[in-house]
Amino acid sequence: MTHANYLLEFFRKNYPLRSLCEKKFPEDDDFSNLENLLAAVTTFSDAKWEQFVRDNVDVEKVASYLAVHDFLLVNDTFRTNLYIAYNKKFYLLPWDNESCIGYNESTYKIGGDNQLTKRLVAVPEVKAAYNRRMKELFMDDGILSTLRADAENMFETADIAMKNDPNFKDGYNKYLTEKERFLRFLSPSGRVSHLSDPVLP
Repeated sequence: MTHANYLLEFFRKNYPLRSLCEKKFPEDDDFSNLENLLAAVTTFSDAKWEQFVRDNVDVEKVASYLAVHDFLLVNDTFRTNLYIAYNKKFYLLPWDNESCIGYNESTYKIGGDNQLTKRLVAVPEVKAAYNRRMKELFMDDGILSTLRADAENMFETADIAMKNDPNFKDGYNKYLTEKERFLRFLSPSGRVSHLSDPVLP
């Protein structure tokens, strides 16, 4: 598993992986898998890249990662803040994704925000799996109703605490604003612009 620190914006031949990437597991100096991925994403033709993805990428895991990433509007993975993992096949894992749910929402673009993810969603199998997972999770009722119900129950308790705790008196109105924004986010109507069917035509 490799933390792709300053990796995704600056893909190029002979990239200094050992000095600019943080390998988490296993603890060795073998970057050959990542080197192969870099070579593929930067140099392969579309047809060759698509075959590489079919043979070497866990399409379902990548599609699930990208669907959740885009639903939450994670806005700072254009060059860093994700893991590239490998276990027989490549897949992606989140890291340091607190900049989401409305953070720079006006500038957010779905469908990949770095060279790797843009090329991944251009592969027909990945795009199809992405659209299916987005629909299953967030459009066909999916988990939104459960999340919203849980959030409303949580806020019922939090409302009482926030309103009556003198330490939060000055921040109560801000709390109500954040509460409304969060519940709106969990409403399908709040994500209409991102939940067209299919999300990626």
